[in-house]
Amino acid sequence: MAGVSFLCVASGPAERVRALLEVVRPHVDQIVVAFDGRGDPRAADWCADLADQRLWFPAASGFEHAAAWALDACTGDWVLRLDDDEVPSAALLDALPTLVRDRHVVDYAFTRRWLFPDACAYIDATPWREEHQRRLARNLPGLRPASSGLPHDQPILVGPRRILPLALYHLDTLVQSPARRLAKARDYERRHPAVFNAFPVNGMYLPEAIPDLRTSPVDAADVRSIERVLAGAAPPPPDAPVLGPVLTATPGELDGGLAGGRDDPVAGRLEVVAADAELPPAVTVWWEVDARNDGPGTWSWFEDAHPRVRVGSRFRDAAGTEVSAAWGTLTASVAPGEGSRVLVPLETPQAPGDYEVAVDLVVAGREWLDGGPRLPVRVTPDAPLARAAEAVRAQLAADSMPP
Repeated sequence: MAGVSFLCVASGPAERVRALLEVVRPHVDQIVVAFDGRGDPRAADWCADLADQRLWFPAASGFEHAAAWALDACTGDWVLRLDDDEVPSAALLDALPTLVRDRHVVDYAFTRRWLFPDACAYIDATPWREEHQRRLARNLPGLRPASSGLPHDQPILVGPRRILPLALYHLDTLVQSPARRLAKARDYERRHPAVFNAFPVNGMYLPEAIPDLRTSPVDAADVRSIERVLAGAAPPPPDAPVLGPVLTATPGELDGGLAGGRDDPVAGRLEVVAADAELPPAVTVWWEVDARNDGPGTWSWFEDAHPRVRVGSRFRDAAGTEVSAAWGTLTASVAPGEGSRVLVPLETPQAPGDYEVAVDLVVAGREWLDGGPRLPVRVTPDAPLARAAEAVRAQLAADSMPP
């Protein structure tokens, strides 16, 4: 079996966090817990003999920041990620050895069942019924885009995944009062509104608002695990071993796994590596551009990252009118102070003539940041590239190579 790390971001009472670790511990090779500064101050000590790595992050940082940061402490080939208000089903834990042997998958999504109105039943109606959480993933940072830090966002892998009907139980409706869940739902709606199956996603925290909500029974074996976690565990014995110290996150570490917030300013320097002074009309050519990130946030290569940073080119005619525009994507995330080489497309105009090519950063696919290189380019059918291409085409059509 490939090594499996269990990552838990915890803010709940020490008794519940320890009980969850006791349920999972026999099935994994490493446990990493990131403790929320807003949570139970006893929790880190209560888990000292069960967690191989204990991390602490300031209260203002948020779960999404902590999860992105804590992933770097996971040493297993795979990472199973849960919060302390979730309980894996017995079937999910039993399936781990088989799941991690599949070489054709980068991550798995499990069915998350919302318990309501008690530990013996879960909501069996849309949209709760169709919620799948990507929680078991290969530990491959190079395939993991930076997290946006938005509510519910997770640093997940890009690649093939499988959705499995293995249950992951959500305790939120049992451990939080309706008033606290309403406040949380309103906060999430303000920060990150979303709709799924024509239903406000953040409204899933408010099942009491819907009369006659359909539920189904929880498997008996899973009820026992859920009730064990809800009841909480006893503290560790006085002579229990301590597996390691508690490490505290610095602000820089917490920001390292993020793609930057929506309001992070984007700033950078661009340098064209090599440029042709003459180009054929109506073609797409590519220039190499070195891009350096001078802003406070990471530029992520991921398509849906925030901020979405690209490097683009624009042709302008002698009157300064823009006649074409195109942009290239990053090949890797670029942290503040770092650089990356980007292939930037140029779409040459159809009309021959003298033009200026502007190379600039593009944010969110629409906001062009001025200040990049400006280079003169002549568009002509007689450009060296056009002559070279024609010579090769002629040779491909010929019967023999020239002497």
